[in-house]
Amino acid sequence: MGKVREVGEIHHYVCEDALDDDGYVLTTLGAATAGNLKKATSSNYYKLIGVNFKSTEDPFNPGTYLSNQRIPVIVDGVVRVQITDASNRSTDIAVGDLVAVYDGGKVAHWEDCPIHTLLGTVNAANLERMLTSIVGQALEAVAADEDPDDGKILVKLSMH
Repeated sequence: MGKVREVGEIHHYVCEDALDDDGYVLTTLGAATAGNLKKATSSNYYKLIGVNFKSTEDPFNPGTYLSNQRIPVIVDGVVRVQITDASNRSTDIAVGDLVAVYDGGKVAHWEDCPIHTLLGTVNAANLERMLTSIVGQALEAVAADEDPDDGKILVKLSMH
């Protein structure tokens, strides 16, 4: 026993950001209230929790997205994750490549991410940030100059 949830079961958190789609990478870092989540950004790119399963669209006002909403969050398994625009990527993503937080809750090949430049200064804190900024492994290839139709990439999550 001892498990709070079964593997693959969806967790629920309050997200302080309005989310216009599913698939954003979320972190606790930068949230105003302990236990809440925000989109992972180029400055809040580690202490990752999961990926949102639904948008925060207001059911009474379609096209409007609400902040500070309790949302379902996928913390393990395989999920489609928002990928940053091709204009921000210079590295092709092959199946099995690591993807990390780029900005705005979106991912890119880890070599295109802010964390990659941080590795120029190797110390324990930067190593921890590098390891905890990795979202997972790509399960499909995306060329650097290609934007997928849905703006997402299939990823096996491995957030720590």
